[in-house]
Amino acid sequence: MTKSSVPRTRAISNPAWRALAADGALLASALVGGAALCRMVAGGLGGAASGPVLVTAAAGCVIPGVLLWRQVRAPVVAAVGALTVALVAMWSTVPAATRDGVPTATTSRILRADLRASRADLSTFRLPLHASPGIVVLGALLAGMAAVAARMIFGAPATRPPRSPAAALVPSAALVTWSTVADPGTSSAILAAALIGTGSAAVTLAAPAAGAEQGLPGRARVRRHRLGSGVVVSVLAMTVAVAVGATTGAQSRASTGSGGSGGSTTTGAVPPTGLALASDLLGLERKDPSVVLFWARSPVPTYWQVGVLTQWQGRWLPDQATTDALNGASVPGGAVRGLPTSSKRTFDVTVTVGHLSSRLLPVPPATTIVDVPGGGTVTQAGAVTSRASTLDERYQATAIVAPAVSTAATSSAPGLSAAQLAPDLALPAISPTVTALARQVTSVATSPLGRAEALVDWFRSGAFRYTLTPPTLSPGSDPLVMFLTTARAGTCEAFAGAFAVMARSLGLPTRVAVGFTGGRTAPGGTTTVRGADAHEWPEVYLGAASGWVSFEPTPQLPSGELSPPSVVGPTGVQLPTTIPPSGGPVPITVPPAPSTSTSSAVSTPPGTGLGFGASRTTPVSAGAGTWLLVAGGVLVVLAMVVLVAARRRRLRLRSATNLERALWAYRRAERGLARAGMARPAWRSPPAHARELLARAQRAQEAWDHEPGSSAAGDELRAALRDVLGLAELLEGASYGATTLTREEIVRAEHSARRVRRTLRRRPVRALANEVVAAGVGPEPARRA
Repeated sequence: MTKSSVPRTRAISNPAWRALAADGALLASALVGGAALCRMVAGGLGGAASGPVLVTAAAGCVIPGVLLWRQVRAPVVAAVGALTVALVAMWSTVPAATRDGVPTATTSRILRADLRASRADLSTFRLPLHASPGIVVLGALLAGMAAVAARMIFGAPATRPPRSPAAALVPSAALVTWSTVADPGTSSAILAAALIGTGSAAVTLAAPAAGAEQGLPGRARVRRHRLGSGVVVSVLAMTVAVAVGATTGAQSRASTGSGGSGGSTTTGAVPPTGLALASDLLGLERKDPSVVLFWARSPVPTYWQVGVLTQWQGRWLPDQATTDALNGASVPGGAVRGLPTSSKRTFDVTVTVGHLSSRLLPVPPATTIVDVPGGGTVTQAGAVTSRASTLDERYQATAIVAPAVSTAATSSAPGLSAAQLAPDLALPAISPTVTALARQVTSVATSPLGRAEALVDWFRSGAFRYTLTPPTLSPGSDPLVMFLTTARAGTCEAFAGAFAVMARSLGLPTRVAVGFTGGRTAPGGTTTVRGADAHEWPEVYLGAASGWVSFEPTPQLPSGELSPPSVVGPTGVQLPTTIPPSGGPVPITVPPAPSTSTSSAVSTPPGTGLGFGASRTTPVSAGAGTWLLVAGGVLVVLAMVVLVAARRRRLRLRSATNLERALWAYRRAERGLARAGMARPAWRSPPAHARELLARAQRAQEAWDHEPGSSAAGDELRAALRDVLGLAELLEGASYGATTLTREEIVRAEHSARRVRRTLRRRPVRALANEVVAAGVGPEPARRA
């Protein structure tokens, strides 16, 4: 029998390009699902989460697809797909935390700390979520596993077409629906429309192949195609209905003044103001987290300071000059107090105002000159202009590079006098518990710098956590004492305020700066600062040489990025930055902390490449609970995939004809021959190929009998080849109509196919099979010498 006489399982009307197009449409739908997740993270599709999430979703769809095309078993494909998703999510989020791409114990510690830090955001689920590494890793894993599930359900249309292609679109449709309900907006309707287009293309390209593959009559193929199309159109129509309804509702709420989407990247008629930043920073973070407040270009990573808070009245409030500037009143000029005298280097920044209306402009700390259209000056309150900033307004500023902070730093220039520092040391009556705790934390430190560092290390030691929804305190209790001793969770306002109170109780001149963290810097060098970047941090005056030094006691920055080198964190004293001639990023050198410091937090290990991430705290041993939860989820997904694959196989066998089952049995045996190196040439019929292999094996049996251990393997090989010959003859007789296949014959054929594959997997049998192949192909194969 020639090859053309063997029934073909691929319809002529379904060539390889059609199957590839169906796979491409499925990949596009998986990317739509990933994009739906990106909407819920700060920055949206252009933010830090888009790259890892979309790349992982693509890998979760492509890698299993390639394996399915190679006809690898479904459980193996699911396991490889899950492993691929985990590795790609890790490589794209914390790439340098591995050793040459291989995860290590350091990788485990970093990921565990990231996941622990993301608990606060996930527990409240206030959108948009901060783009911290933990959130990005979880989003990438979710998008990747959804793509793996879709790929397993869809199968490979060229080799094993799906019975219901529309079911493969359920994971993406679920992600789009979830994103729409959680964060309604116009982009949700766009994603739903994209899912309709890609899903319809995938179903249209794959559904006809399913009917043709199973040899169904034309009417049955049409009915099945219509059924699959109907299911996918119904699912996607429901998704669009939810998306459009939620979007319309959100727009109507915004038009009536009841608030818009939490994830909106636009602003209403009244943009955020500097007064709102100083009086209700937490409200600004919650209401306008994705609103772009300004863009900046700076050769030095820096925080952006708007004003200072100097008065403690249960909370930190601005002084009279800052209040006047925020409210639009005139502010007296004068030299700026407390600038460092040991640093003569400066750097220039350019800022373009977005949706921010304020007379106090965001500038780097230690700014000396500001050039604003309409006039501006630098005062004790900050960079003040004659009118509120407007959209697209541009200004420039010059600031002093932060000098090295050292206990031995001295300067011949006079520092601030005791009278000038008195407002920065004033404290009303506070609980003795706060003072006693501050002295206990800094008991080993012997210098002002050491005491300030000891406070930072204590707040960042792992005992505290950052959250936008601090726990409710008991009525009548002291909020500061409860925060320091019981709750130990709060916003950046709580950490900066508590640090400043404790520092003043120790005699350190301290104030609270209000402004923004460093924001997100694009590859071109432009930094984008949004509402989620609003921040407070303390500044301590350490003498004329260092001036006002910024410290970072908040365990995790609100927007997730690392603090700049000019802000002293748990890594100890910072060396001064240097500006390269090209104006590029400033290299930083961090020496060990001085022995007088009571640093208790662990610095970030060098080379961990935490480019996305939150400023790291001490890795806490959260136990194996997190990893057991992740492993349990992966096992559940794998079990579901195995059950779905087994059910599909049972349904396919139940609906197949006896001839189709005989053909499948022979092809399983033929794949076993190919893996053993005895593939059938295209010009030889299946029975002729089996007879040729069996004849050569029988002629070689005499030589095998004289070799220890080869006789039994030779018997097994010849038995397997006889099974292949029986399958080929059974298929040939059924194909020509000479015999009618019975159920008993089909069951024996399937058992024979499994026996052939099992036998040919054994190493001794494969070695003898290689000798049979080496004997040559032809009517008279060479005998063994």
